[in-house]
Amino acid sequence: MKNLFKDLKTKDLKNKCGIYIIQCKEHLYVGSSKSLWSRLYEHRYDMKNNIHGNGYLQHCFNKYGETEIYFKIVEFCEPVDRTVREAYYIKELKATMNMQDPVTKVLSKVSREKISKSLKESYASNQHKKPDKKPVEMYDLAGDFIKDFINCEEAAKELGVSTHHIQVTASKYYEGRVCGINRFRYKDSKVLPQKFNYIRPQVITKYFDLFIIEPTGEEVPVKKGIKNINQMLVDQLVKGKREIVLKAKPTRSE
Repeated sequence: MKNLFKDLKTKDLKNKCGIYIIQCKEHLYVGSSKSLWSRLYEHRYDMKNNIHGNGYLQHCFNKYGETEIYFKIVEFCEPVDRTVREAYYIKELKATMNMQDPVTKVLSKVSREKISKSLKESYASNQHKKPDKKPVEMYDLAGDFIKDFINCEEAAKELGVSTHHIQVTASKYYEGRVCGINRFRYKDSKVLPQKFNYIRPQVITKYFDLFIIEPTGEEVPVKKGIKNINQMLVDQLVKGKREIVLKAKPTRSE
């Protein structure tokens, strides 16, 4: 099995759709992507910056290091088939690091056992309490304070998101988790407020509309998506433009 980090120096897998495996020791993670190179690069970046959304993968990276993280391309497939094929290999290979079935969204056996164990320990130690009522603070993506909320429920109602999403974001503040275009931190958290200089590009393209500001002041919209933004930059350079002014506006929710 090839080393993930060395092989990502080439872009042979760019724009190729398929199923891949990430392995560390006896543990497996199965994933799929319409652009294998981009997705594997994203895994690499997140693990190296300790912000990977899969706790199992991040733990393996932190414990064993990048030299023990390997990947293998299982098969190439059409984009319309990838989630079904991903689900097949998760079951066939008994992937221990996958959290849920990509088709049914049902939690994996390992995930259910972990949640069950956590709840049992919580009840046994009398730590299982009523809904979270702790004060929470909201910050922008850079980490600048915006406002206080009495609790996560109040914040959720104002922003139109789930209470659980804000709870997870607040409890994972130290990992740099985001809820839309905001960050949350429990007011009594031992983790001090901090500044952030990284955010997934996908978050920016999902929650913001980008515009090129022409010398005349005209705002020319840029198509959403990382690929479209990259193509826009290439197009501007080909046209001879060396200075590009961009403007970002929060995407309107319908």
